[in-house]
Amino acid sequence: RDVPLSELTTKHVYAWWDGLQRSYPGTPARNNHAYKRLRAAIEEAVRRQMIPSNPVEVRDASRRVKGEEKDLPRDTEPPTLIDHAPARYRALTSLMLHHGLRIGEALAVCVDDVEVDFSPPEPYVGPYLPRVTVHVRRNAQRLTVDGHTRMVVQPPKTAAGTRAVPVLPRDVPVMLHHLANYVPQDTTTVDTDAGPREMRLFSTTSTGRMVMDTSFCEMLNRLEDATGVTRRIDPHSGRRWLITRLAESGAHLKEIGALLGQDDMDTILGVYMKVRAGRTTSLMEQVSDTL
Repeated sequence: RDVPLSELTTKHVYAWWDGLQRSYPGTPARNNHAYKRLRAAIEEAVRRQMIPSNPVEVRDASRRVKGEEKDLPRDTEPPTLIDHAPARYRALTSLMLHHGLRIGEALAVCVDDVEVDFSPPEPYVGPYLPRVTVHVRRNAQRLTVDGHTRMVVQPPKTAAGTRAVPVLPRDVPVMLHHLANYVPQDTTTVDTDAGPREMRLFSTTSTGRMVMDTSFCEMLNRLEDATGVTRRIDPHSGRRWLITRLAESGAHLKEIGALLGQDDMDTILGVYMKVRAGRTTSLMEQVSDTL
């Protein structure tokens, strides 16, 4: 950081990269991301003609690091966790594990973001469930400033993050029960990138405060221990589960990206989409049935 941009050389970059490897040997993926961000920043300086060329060129750092393979939840595991979660956090758990919201997106959902349509379907043939849609409009991120850790509400990470997510009919009663029993009547003062703001959050603690992401993860760990579900399932696991199930149901990549707020198709294919256990067997059986 002390090297002026105009004096930056590949030698400086190698010294930084080698130091990074020594200091953080256990986080190769994060180190790789740091290198990519540095290279992208300097590339922008080249485009603006602030410097003639990009000296950030470390061959080893450019190689893609294969991240840890994440488990794909079995179909029975998300509903088990949702149904056994504390009643106040059941809807919040559903938004992550069944509907693919990032944890910050789920924590930042407000009451006005939850749309309930009570009109009967056409044609009307008997009892029906209302349709519930959750509008994702913001994201909460945990930041530490001056030694104080807090959740800060910001716009979504990308334009694709702003989206409407239809609630699974299976979980509509969970959402309606939450709206009737656990939505606070008063607003909550939350930190935003533009300063403090009053919001009527969809999910809060019992004292009406915003839920911390760390507190939710601790609750999820206790819940997994109590139900016998593997601890390898985290709030992000719902994205892998939903992307995989949508693909199995015939959704194309653009449709999946619209529901998950992900506009990078390579990320959907390479990071999130998995092969469910037993899926290859059932596919071969389907082929056999056509012969």
